[in-house]
Amino acid sequence: MRTPPVRRLSSERGTTLVNVALALVTLMGLAAYAVDRGIVWISRGQAQNAADAGALAGAVARAYEDPDTSRGLAQQSALLTAQSNEVWGQPAVADVSWTCPTGVT
Repeated sequence: MRTPPVRRLSSERGTTLVNVALALVTLMGLAAYAVDRGIVWISRGQAQNAADAGALAGAVARAYEDPDTSRGLAQQSALLTAQSNEVWGQPAVADVSWTCPTGVT
């Protein structure tokens, strides 16, 4: 028995499957975005912690160092402390510099 074409087009069979598939794709995309954003947020915090620890170690060592030397205990201390902190299991990459940004006196 064949269904007339007009009746077949007005049937709602299978529409739930299409709606569920579209909703599933949308929710999976949102979940992937949330996980990716969380990873970025955590890694940024870990990198900031490494930079703060290196800066603090360099500042403390600089207080006990001869001010005429630009490379010495303070730079090594800052670099090693920053690199000892990990960002997602990898040692942090640090660049130690004593120059002030432009506009700061």
